[in-house]
Amino acid sequence: MILVNKFSIFLTIELFIITILPSTYSLPQTIRIGGLFDISDPYEETAFKHSAERINVDRNAFPLYDLSAQLEKVQTGDSYNASRKVCELLSEGVAGVIGPQTPATASHVQSVCDVFNIPRIETKWDFRLSKGEFLINLYPHPETLSTAYADLIEAWGWSRVIIIYENNESFVRLQGIFELTGTIISDMVVKQLPEGDDFRPLMKDLRSNYGDIEQIIIDCQSSKLPKIFHDAKTEEMVTHDHKYFLTSLDIHILDHEDEVFANVNITGFRLVDPSKPKMEPIVQSWKHRVTVTGRRGNYFGEDPFYSGRYGPNLGDSGGIIPALPNNILLTEMAIMYDAMELFALGLHHRSEINQIIRPESINCDTGSIQGWSQGAYFMNILKQIKFEGLTGDINIDQDGQRRIFKLEVMEITTRNLSKIGDWSPLNTQKLVWTRTQEETLKLRADDLHGMVLNITTKPSEPYCTFHPDGTIDGYSVDLIDALAQHFKFKYIFHKVGDGNMGAATNDSTYKHGWNGLIGEILDNKAHLAIGDMSITSARAGVIDFSFPFMNIGISILYKRPEKSPPKLFSFLEPFHFEVWIYMATAYLGVSLILFIIARITPFEWLNPHPCVESPDELELTLHLTNSLWFTIGTLMQQGSDIAPKAGSTRMVAGIWWFFTLILISSYTANLAAFLTSEGMVEGIKDIKDLPKQTKVKFGTLESGSTRAFFKDSKFPLYQEISKIMEAMTPLPHVKDTKDGVEKVKKENGNYAFFMESAGIEFAMERDCSLVQLGVPLDSKGFGIGFRKGSKFRDAFNIKLLDMAQKGELEKLKTKWWITNGGGKCKTEASATGGATALTLGHVGGVFVVLLGGCTMAVVMVFCEFMWKARKLAKDAEVRRRDLTNQQSTSVSNT
Repeated sequence: MILVNKFSIFLTIELFIITILPSTYSLPQTIRIGGLFDISDPYEETAFKHSAERINVDRNAFPLYDLSAQLEKVQTGDSYNASRKVCELLSEGVAGVIGPQTPATASHVQSVCDVFNIPRIETKWDFRLSKGEFLINLYPHPETLSTAYADLIEAWGWSRVIIIYENNESFVRLQGIFELTGTIISDMVVKQLPEGDDFRPLMKDLRSNYGDIEQIIIDCQSSKLPKIFHDAKTEEMVTHDHKYFLTSLDIHILDHEDEVFANVNITGFRLVDPSKPKMEPIVQSWKHRVTVTGRRGNYFGEDPFYSGRYGPNLGDSGGIIPALPNNILLTEMAIMYDAMELFALGLHHRSEINQIIRPESINCDTGSIQGWSQGAYFMNILKQIKFEGLTGDINIDQDGQRRIFKLEVMEITTRNLSKIGDWSPLNTQKLVWTRTQEETLKLRADDLHGMVLNITTKPSEPYCTFHPDGTIDGYSVDLIDALAQHFKFKYIFHKVGDGNMGAATNDSTYKHGWNGLIGEILDNKAHLAIGDMSITSARAGVIDFSFPFMNIGISILYKRPEKSPPKLFSFLEPFHFEVWIYMATAYLGVSLILFIIARITPFEWLNPHPCVESPDELELTLHLTNSLWFTIGTLMQQGSDIAPKAGSTRMVAGIWWFFTLILISSYTANLAAFLTSEGMVEGIKDIKDLPKQTKVKFGTLESGSTRAFFKDSKFPLYQEISKIMEAMTPLPHVKDTKDGVEKVKKENGNYAFFMESAGIEFAMERDCSLVQLGVPLDSKGFGIGFRKGSKFRDAFNIKLLDMAQKGELEKLKTKWWITNGGGKCKTEASATGGATALTLGHVGGVFVVLLGGCTMAVVMVFCEFMWKARKLAKDAEVRRRDLTNQQSTSVSNT
């Protein structure tokens, strides 16, 4: 009896558990998910089944339901068959439908799902932007994707592009890029891929007619890309300068180690990150299936080109397990996994609020239309689900579209597929670059390794000289050689075809409106342009320039004016003639004042006989002659035995000494300059003198930045000079710099040439008859020219800055400006440490004064002697007469 009661209690408890807690202890409920797939696409089909199996295995995340993948295959484009197939799925009772992939059949299937309240998820690109009450599309929204493409093109600044598209769907994807026309993009060529798999005619046409455009956008299925790039390489449309942007989100499946993609600059967006932890077990499981079944397919088609690269071709065999391309999931396959996970999360979300999902069998052929009663509510739940899937964060808006997502900017290099940035509509700056500048520079430097760069230049000494034996040398050659040794690239120099430096022109023979070096860069005839090419805003608008390797400015080259012979009395030039007059007047005036004051003051009258205390007469020392002698001695900075004794005379003497101190110091300071300087024959001294005269002609290079500088200047003086030059007949301009230098020397002061200061320095080092007039009119530099957007410019800039800091650029300039044939015009002053030797012509006047003074002294001594002799004779005559008179008187008295 006791046993019976215990057994009854046990049964009661078990029935209670089974009845009250079915969701905890019952077996998982099986929920059917319908899938419609094209017969020719086994990848989506396999991903559909595989994702359901993986969800069923993960009991920790999905304990309540098993997903049953109900699969139906439809013929591509067969809408009626697709409608019948979806009705068959509805009759079995499905909670949702995925597929089909073809837009035409998808719209019919969606109509059925909308009628019967069955949620449907799309995993494909929908260019029609279809909308449905029961539609969710996990593929990124076309308009948002188009914006992402446009943002990248705008960030790169691609102004001239070729667009290669596959079909009309491409125009929806590329709408954002088309809208850049007229703002960012100035030149666009649009070509459609031909049917079939031979793309060589297209590539040949692009190379022949649009070979100068190197930015190419390709919009097509990723399965066609290997063959496209193979044919592009065959037709030389793949070089270091070509840049390709792929709109396909499957850039990660391309084998970057394949020779087809070697040395190709390819960039694109990626939605799937193969390195995610969730990805690895899925890929390994897929590879295991292929190994076990021994059956594999080829994603890249049936062309023999792919044999041995991507395995056997796919074919239409039923039940085939296709091998993953490059062992990575395609984007749409990853979206399929996310779609199945979204269904699973939606089902378990409803169960958490104690609402059990019960799909209903629906008959499409019944007269009355009655949809799934739980369909609308389940659809709303699916839209609210947010989770991180294989394709990033899944966030569905109320329209069932995926407008918020993150894309990774990927670049295929010769080493691997590397991430260089992120794009998201939520970012303030939609494009955020993740690669550091150091990493970018290293990659660019590595890309230069082994390249052969074609370099255009205009022969101009000392930058580049082509010798008859085929050798070349010069500053530019040495600079490029130093860069080549650092980056390990090779180079070939060639002369610019038209001999011009580069200027805008209306000549129709120049395709891009520029001649010379700039035109050859724009025409893709050269990778680089180097020489004495100035960096200007106009040129920088069409090509890129490096960091200036030499700073220069426009100046005037002129024939040095002939020196005038030194003047005989140049020692008088420190003072003007009137100063000398005033000084002589001051000398005479002060001497006279000193004499007068000395006569008036009692302290200047001295006893001539010191032994006599009270002499009858006093003597004046500062009489007129001594006063003149005292002042002249002071003026000549010499001493005198005559000195003032009275306070008044000393006051006059002190003021005179101060006067002579200032005067003689000023004279001495200017005397050296006047003796060493030599006057020039009258000529122009700076740019201001040019418009004021008509004798000296002046000009520039015919085609260059200097002529453009004057034409475009807003400064009145430069505008006037430009008008004068352009009005001259014949025009005063020359073909190249060498002709300009020769014309300056030949015209002998009647021609001035505007050129860069560096060129003037070079000419002056070799010809002492040349001179630079005035200061440079502007400040700019010489730079290396690159094609617009060149990826090598930054690497070159860093190396040029390094060379500048180490003084290597200055050493190169010294080598070609001074060491190699320069240094001929060292002045005598520099040779003797700054002092210039004076010739007889400079100091001859002093000798003339000395000779004149000595001659005057001889004349004066002769006069003095004669005067004295005459005086003595007169005195003797007087004494004789007096003696005679005395004798006569004595005789008379006697």
